[in-house]
Amino acid sequence: MPMHELSLLKLCSNSLQLVFCPVRKMKMKSSKKVLVSACLSLLSGASFAGTLSVTPAATQAPQAGGATFTTPHAVVYTQAASGEETNNIQGRMLYNSAILTATVTTGATNCSIPAAGEIVILTQNNDPAVLLPSGNLCEVAFVSAPASPLGATSLNLTFDPALLDGCVTGVGAPVTTECTLVDGSVEIVAVSSPTVAYSPAPDGPGTEIAFLAAALGSTQTISVTADATGGTAGQSVSISNCSVTGTGLTLGSVSPALPATIANGDAAGDVDLTLPVSCLYGAAARTGALTCTETPTTGSAATRTWDIGCPAGDPTAPVFSSVPAPGSTLNCDGEAGTTETTSVTVTNSGDPVTGGPLTFTCTAAGAGFSISSGGSSAGLAVGASQVINIGCVVPAEGDPASTGTLSCTTNAGAAPTYLLSSLADTLPDPVPQPNVVPASSLWSKLALIGLLAGLGIAVVGFRRS
Repeated sequence: MPMHELSLLKLCSNSLQLVFCPVRKMKMKSSKKVLVSACLSLLSGASFAGTLSVTPAATQAPQAGGATFTTPHAVVYTQAASGEETNNIQGRMLYNSAILTATVTTGATNCSIPAAGEIVILTQNNDPAVLLPSGNLCEVAFVSAPASPLGATSLNLTFDPALLDGCVTGVGAPVTTECTLVDGSVEIVAVSSPTVAYSPAPDGPGTEIAFLAAALGSTQTISVTADATGGTAGQSVSISNCSVTGTGLTLGSVSPALPATIANGDAAGDVDLTLPVSCLYGAAARTGALTCTETPTTGSAATRTWDIGCPAGDPTAPVFSSVPAPGSTLNCDGEAGTTETTSVTVTNSGDPVTGGPLTFTCTAAGAGFSISSGGSSAGLAVGASQVINIGCVVPAEGDPASTGTLSCTTNAGAAPTYLLSSLADTLPDPVPQPNVVPASSLWSKLALIGLLAGLGIAVVGFRRS
């Protein structure tokens, strides 16, 4: 028998009452996983207990006073899959108080902080028939210390044999059982604000917002989008003071309204800000710039600049216009299961003297949507119009609306799109019909005779009186 087990057996034999006698299941020098066995287990077979863990197991905290994300941490007990016998737990979570400060936020009856750097875990179940359930024993909020260095620091769950720590079976004469400990860690990271990715990107060597050729007098729009990601807890970035310079160039309705502030943790790949820039095509080319101020909560503000180029309008180019306007929603509602039709009317609004023919091809995308007629034109004359009819199969009553898109390519420097939507009409419940007695039925005749007889008797009686 190994020497450490002989020593443990000797310790247990010197006491009439069974006490905590923790022993590591791993190498004796390891401090990462501590497993406790009862003195009784050496004598008469092992008991079983579950797992004590820190959740989340690994997280980060900003340097110099930042809270962990996610916060707080939970000390969690999970029962064994079978043979569970634990009634109580006594243990500790050790942390570096020069790097982290801790506060017990919930479960103060189970967890306490007698001194910085140590959290005592002690459940208080006095009924030996009640096992310690799975769940959170307590929650602890950690914040980085003002002078915390960068890097990982451990949240070390441990049992101290000198303090009789362990997973406990029984109350009057407790017996320790094998219990698995799973440590946690916190990485101290440098404080940073979210970073912003723009499309198109600003501050380049060339023209960032470049309009394509289009008809003289027409208006085209290019939108700059912003997506902010990353950053440490409590940090954000603000975009403000956006403006456009240059004749014939305008900044449209910004969404959301400025100043736009994006906090850390914002999802990557979404659109946090849209800046629509428009050009009214004139006889000469137009140039200008879009500028915005980007202000992070850490670091200095910066000015982002996009150079704008818009060519001279082509007097011979066609102009694509429509009713409803591009970007509108074309509704195609009706009775469930039927095929309904919606439409959009396209007009060539080019110069009546110099404008050329408009060509376009449109396609419908989305389940149940298809173009039934008018989806393309090889040369729509200036001032002429064409109706595009879109058929849709109405979904079942109560189902969500079917959606799709109508997308068009043109020779007018525009690529208009429309939203498609189809929803089943909700039919009212049928109105119950009353039971009508036909006027020619026997009962109606008898009722009428009785009524007339009653009236006659009443009249005779009145005259005699």
